[in-house]
Amino acid sequence: MCRTIIGNFCFLNSARLVRQVFTNKEIELVSNDRPKMFTAAQVMYNFNDVSFSDQVNNIYWLKMRKLLHSTVMFYGSGVENFSVQQITGEEQSPDSKVPQMIGDFAVCAQKILTPTVDSILSIFPFLRFLPVTYYKELFGNTLKCRDMLMEEVFTKGKAKHVPGEPKGMVGSLLEAQMKNSNDWLTDDHIRAMLLDIIAAAFVTSTELLKSFFLYMAHYPQVMKKIQQEIDSTLGHRSPSLDDRRSFPFMEAAILEVIRSTSNVPLGVWHETREDILTDGFCIPRGTVVRKQNCP
Repeated sequence: MCRTIIGNFCFLNSARLVRQVFTNKEIELVSNDRPKMFTAAQVMYNFNDVSFSDQVNNIYWLKMRKLLHSTVMFYGSGVENFSVQQITGEEQSPDSKVPQMIGDFAVCAQKILTPTVDSILSIFPFLRFLPVTYYKELFGNTLKCRDMLMEEVFTKGKAKHVPGEPKGMVGSLLEAQMKNSNDWLTDDHIRAMLLDIIAAAFVTSTELLKSFFLYMAHYPQVMKKIQQEIDSTLGHRSPSLDDRRSFPFMEAAILEVIRSTSNVPLGVWHETREDILTDGFCIPRGTVVRKQNCP
């Protein structure tokens, strides 16, 4: 627990404390709000997403979360084939720019979401307007990449949408918008939810692969053993998810990488709505709470 000129911060460094603060039935309702982050306000369409918003910042948050979960469960159940096509509903050509757009946005989003950058911009938002500064350049590039991606994924998808014939997640969200007579589900809500989906489905996967390759470079003996297991079991045929049970060592290596690394080492920010008493300590109202995801 630390007190600063910009507010109180609390860091949870054990799995027991994390479960106690965030999942305990007595206090979970007052420990899971989100602070007013700069990125959530400026990049995620003014708190209109699910990941970086809450019931305080977005009165439709519960409806959005239910809609987002049902959409992802319907289209994301086939993990083996999860791709851009499940979002747009259209098969991507080899020269499609969407994967590159996703990558460009991911790079900018990861930079602007770092605690140092987001905290500074939350306190001094005018920095995004100062010429010849890192913050102005980063903010401008982030919005540019976001708008280009949404133009390709959402705007064009909406133009091609045929009522009653949803294609992909974009089509399903547009159908939900029509059913609700557009009384709360706006285009910005859909754009923000699509950014949530893209971040969860693609950004985390690519970062996990990078971490795995880095570990293999540092532990060539492990990489060699994985290669031997694949060659002896698979031969020359193409692999599938059904083969996972046949590769216990490779599976263990992947799980170890997931256990020891994290794309978001301190998790998504939480904010307490009321004073919380846990483990003999008092976490004051309005404290930003972060958890340590890495061992």
